Amino acid sequence: MFCVFPSRHEVQPISVLEAMACEKAVIVSDIPEFSYITKNEAGLSFKSGDVASLNKCLKELTVSNKRQEMGKRGKNWVKEFTWDRIASTYENFVKCVIESS
Repeated sequence: MFCVFPSRHEVQPISVLEAMACEKAVIVSDIPEFSYITKNEAGLSFKSGDVASLNKCLKELTVSNKRQEMGKRGKNWVKEFTWDRIASTYENFVKCVIESS
């Protein structure tokens, strides 16, 4: 139905992107690394460490039809993350670092 990521810290949350690519709505902690979830309306966030807040999100997505729309928005958003695009962005970053040295 949806995926839950109750992380307190993240470096590169690939598993969240993978869930979104599978058209799943996600529930994530309200840590900065997951802010793109709510900005893109691909899921819900709960207050990190707050069981009641997590429970509220779980109940909401369990009974709501919103999860299908969130899943579709998430899938469309992660289409931007191709290996070619990531490599190009990284290459541009490295060029900027070299040029500023």
